[in-house]
Parts: sequence; structure tokens; C-alpha cells
Amino acid sequence: GIKVPEGAALPPGEAKLGLGLRPRELCVGMVANLRHVKGVDIFLRAAALVQEEEPLARFCIFGEGELRDELQNLAQELGIADAVKFMGFRRDAYALIPGFDVAVISSRSEGCSNSLLEYCYLGSAVVATDVGGNAEIIVDGRSGRLVESENPAFLGEAILDLLRNSHLRT
Repeated sequence: GIKVPEGAALPPGEAKLGLGLRPRELCVGMVANLRHVKGVDIFLRAAALVQEEEPLARFCIFGEGELRDELQNLAQELGIADAVKFMGFRRDAYALIPGFDVAVISSRSEGCSNSLLEYCYLGSAVVATDVGGNAEIIVDGRSGRLVESENPAFLGEAILDLLRNSHLRT
């Protein structure tokens, strides 16, 4: 289980505004340390594929770590820097997760992801890599989407499926 702040999460519309997004924009977000094992580079490569198909998609990344500069450079190289917000470490991240239209875990390896548990608790639509304990939390196609690790194309396609279908997101 997880300990969550009572009443701290904002309603989705307010959370989206708190993320600095317009109401029509679609937010794909993640909360992760900016380390190799968390696969944020994979997330960014998937984001580039999503951006090609869904120009209203925006990508919010909460977290800090040694790879921040490298990841910001990668977003620039992929041509999506304007669509990606590196939010840094924020104590209010939990309150803003309801602003995510799709919440992502792109880890290469995982035990039991606290972020995944928080996403589920908040009712987020989830795409996660099928590593570690993620398959114990998410049933593919039922309570979220599971994709193989290290595959930005599969990750991007699963994100697009959820962005395009509000029924699946709920």
C-alpha cells in the first residue's frame, strides 16, 4: 500500500491548469527519478512518435536526477522540446497527477513502483512496461496497458490508444 495525502489531489481540470496546460491539450505524464533504469529516454522517444500523430499531446515529467541535462538534450534532438515540460522535484506532484490524461511508467527494471500505485489510486489511465511487479498491479487491457520494456514504438502506440479513446481511459 501507499500513504497518500488526504484530499490533496486536485480535480482533473484544475490539475491540468496547474501543469500549465490548456484545457484541450492532452497530457501524458510520468513521475520518476531521472536515472537510466527509469527509462525516461524511452518515454521521450515514444513521446516523439505520439507527437507526430497527436499534435495536442504534451508531456510532463516530474523528477530529478543525473540525466536531466541529457534528457532535455534528447527532447531537443527529437524535436519535441516545446511539448515536454521537465517539472523537476515538486512536493505537489501528487496533487497534479489527475491532470495526466495518461500516466506512464517506462522503467527498464522495477520492484513495486510507488508511482504506479499512486496512479492507480488516483484513477489514472496507465501505460507501464511489463517489468518487475507491474504485472501484479496492472492487468493488460483491463486496468491499464502493459508493454515490453525498451520499445518506444509499443509504448507510443499504447499511449495513443488511450489518448484517442476516452472510454478506454476511464
